[in-house]
Amino acid sequence: MRYFLLNILALLASQAFGQGAELVESSPLLYPRSYNGAAVLGNDVLTAGGIVGGEITASAEINFGINLNSPWSEAAPMLEGRTDFAMMGLDANYAIAAGGWDGEMNLASTELYDKVIDEWEVGPQLSEGRSYLTATKLLDGKVVFIGGYNGVNDVATVDIYDPVTHTMTTGSPMNYARSSHVAVLLESGYVLVAGGFNPAYNFQMTQCEIYNPFLDEWTEVAPLNFGRDNFDGMLVFDGRVVITGGRYFDGGLNMFLGYSTGEIYDPVSDEWTTVETGSAQHYHRMFKMFDNLYGSIGGVTQSGMDVEPIYADGVVYEWSIWYQLESLDRAHFSVVHLNELSSFFYACVIGGDASGTGKVELVELVDNMQESEKLIYTTFPNPVIDRMTIVSNEPVTWDVYSLNGQLVQSGSGKWVDCQALPTGTYNLIIRGDSATETKTFQRL
Repeated sequence: MRYFLLNILALLASQAFGQGAELVESSPLLYPRSYNGAAVLGNDVLTAGGIVGGEITASAEINFGINLNSPWSEAAPMLEGRTDFAMMGLDANYAIAAGGWDGEMNLASTELYDKVIDEWEVGPQLSEGRSYLTATKLLDGKVVFIGGYNGVNDVATVDIYDPVTHTMTTGSPMNYARSSHVAVLLESGYVLVAGGFNPAYNFQMTQCEIYNPFLDEWTEVAPLNFGRDNFDGMLVFDGRVVITGGRYFDGGLNMFLGYSTGEIYDPVSDEWTTVETGSAQHYHRMFKMFDNLYGSIGGVTQSGMDVEPIYADGVVYEWSIWYQLESLDRAHFSVVHLNELSSFFYACVIGGDASGTGKVELVELVDNMQESEKLIYTTFPNPVIDRMTIVSNEPVTWDVYSLNGQLVQSGSGKWVDCQALPTGTYNLIIRGDSATETKTFQRL
């Protein structure tokens, strides 16, 4: 009922104002690259590795103030050239690159970039070399590296990096080995892993499972309706997960095709619902623009040996309705989110295509919603002893989660009674008709 009512409200809201997105070309890269990694570091964007001029590269470059159309600058090269690796920003100054393929072997090495001194240093080893793995940042700031391909088999391996102690520990393995899958952090702090590639499970997998990092346990959940790999997914404003596109093999055509369907996962009912997106995509990326507005951009509709790629159109997902987005005309690129850097641009698309490109585009929000129609709120006091007040421009419901992902309190209205909460830090999720917001508070 909750999602039904939200979608009815959403449909009326979309008809009333609507939103969209446009691509704005930005300063080009120094080197045309594809299969590259990227990370946001404070107000800056770093990209590294991938393929340049047909060769795997260790080169890196950084843009200081990308939302201001600033140029790219040479950064210190990585210690090892790598492609098909995982890369993530840890804070305003540090990024981690892990795994990947160096042209001869799948790497177990990681390395850390320090923006202040412009240097890479050796990081702790993964438990085994692998590419096509995922990296997901947990609620406590740790990064979990999941799955991948070790050169012989797809793997179920899990490694967890702690940026405070600078150590790597091995987590419990997945129930299913996989690569080219999707891993999404849920509101609870758990990680949903969906689909992927493994010949042992019909190549494009339907199997899904959830990782509980607090207990280091995996639980199998409802499968996808369609087996898919090389797709993407994100958490949306109401706590569900949306995935788009993905690759499947057409034996008659002897090529891989992209799905024009997406699926939405409800962690409460443990169900996947198939939706038509209107764009067949794989090797694409999703990005967040606004709390109720998500995009799925780029990629190809077909791929395979001796097959010319047909580039996919992008789509924008708003309140469960899909709108067309202009084609990016390339795949194998990286995307970073600029939500905290810019009031104008919401994502940055860097490089891509089989042979590499220097193109960089910024995704601009086209928003016809009046400010008075958006969720505007404030909370006080923080830290809190007895009661927290929520002041908002629309009715809200709220949930309080402990940092270990447990729901400890729910309610609605303008007061959160904190007297029964033990001393500590909590996450408060505030839901209005137009958006969901999350903030952290401390109970004294």
